[in-house]
Amino acid sequence: MSPMHRQEPARKTQQRRILGLVPTSITRPWSVVAVMLSMIVGTSGCGSSYQLADVSGRVTMDGEPLADATVSFVHSDGPSSFGKADADGRYTLQTVADGEHGALVGTHVVRVNVSDGGDAESDELTTPVEGTLIPARYNTGSTLTFEVTSAGSSEANFELTSE
Repeated sequence: MSPMHRQEPARKTQQRRILGLVPTSITRPWSVVAVMLSMIVGTSGCGSSYQLADVSGRVTMDGEPLADATVSFVHSDGPSSFGKADADGRYTLQTVADGEHGALVGTHVVRVNVSDGGDAESDELTTPVEGTLIPARYNTGSTLTFEVTSAGSSEANFELTSE
C-alpha cells in the first residue's frame, strides 16, 4: 500500500448519539458545542429584546371625544407605538414595527393627529393644514409626554384644548 492510500487506524473513542436524534458525525465534542452555540446565537434575535407594557386611554379635545385620532407614543430607544381612537376617544396602543400590544417601557413623546382620510381613489393621505384640527403642540411640536411603567396603564388620558 502506498503512503498516500494508507488507512487510518480505527479510533478507540466511542461516539455517542444524543437520544438517537443527532447523527454520529456531529456528536464529537467540538461539533456539539458548535451546534449548540449556533442555536443560541440564532435564536437570540428572535422575539423582542425590549419590555412592552399594555397602554390604553382616552383622548378628548375641549372635553369632547376625539374620534378617529391617531395617538402615537415615540420612544428614543425602541419601536414607537400607536392607537386609533374610537368614537368615544378610547385607544389601545400597539407597536408600529410588529403590531404587538403595548408600548416600550420608559418615557415617550406623545403625538395626536387627525386626518381627513384623503381621497379614497388616490391612495394619498391628506393631512389638514397644521393647527386646523390639532394644535402643533400636540403633534408636530408635541410637548406631551407619558411615562410607561412595567405595570402598564389604562389611564393614558389626554385632555387637549384647541386654544
